[in-house]
Amino acid sequence: MSARSTRENQLIVGGEPRVNLLPPEVALRKKARRARRGLVVLVVGVLAAVGAGYGLATVRAVAASAELAVAQSRTAELLAEQLTYADVTTVTGQVQAVKNARSVAVSTEVLWNDVYKQIRDRLPADVAIASFEVDGRAPWEPEPVPAGPLRQPRIATVTFVLVSAGPFEIAPFVKKVSEIKGFADITPDAVLREDGYYGTKFTYNIGADALSGRFPAGEDGSN
Repeated sequence: MSARSTRENQLIVGGEPRVNLLPPEVALRKKARRARRGLVVLVVGVLAAVGAGYGLATVRAVAASAELAVAQSRTAELLAEQLTYADVTTVTGQVQAVKNARSVAVSTEVLWNDVYKQIRDRLPADVAIASFEVDGRAPWEPEPVPAGPLRQPRIATVTFVLVSAGPFEIAPFVKKVSEIKGFADITPDAVLREDGYYGTKFTYNIGADALSGRFPAGEDGSN
């Protein structure tokens, strides 16, 4: 017999004798009780976590509801305050609409009285204006097309007749008229003699520089 076998026999012989007389079912019931206690602890932990989460969510919901109520109250106050200025807003909108309409209405305006005076002031002393006709356009009408390739763009045309006791020099007069602001071009159309007087008909085209520029769009025009 080997030395290892001798030591094992000595340990077995010298050990404390133990005998388990309980049936196996008892040991199984103990294991089951321990398992149930562990499960109960786990369930309690899960419930505690769920309760804490629900409580936190409730607190946040209450805080959000309070903030919403404050915001709604402020909105109601602002709306009520806005209503007090409703009439002012309406009047302001109407005034602005009138200003916009005025800007459109005068967008093609030419101060014809000034044009007439400037032409008259450039006439020789013995020449007078017998007739003065204006052909302009309304703001909603398209711009007129030049009568020929050599004509400048125009916004209106003036046809006038000059009366003189005798023929007068046209070139110096045309040169003076070309100095008027908004001048596009001018042409003498006909020279007629009647009752001892000469009548010279001119067609005078006016460009965009002659527009009055009163109440331009985007400005209040209050001055």
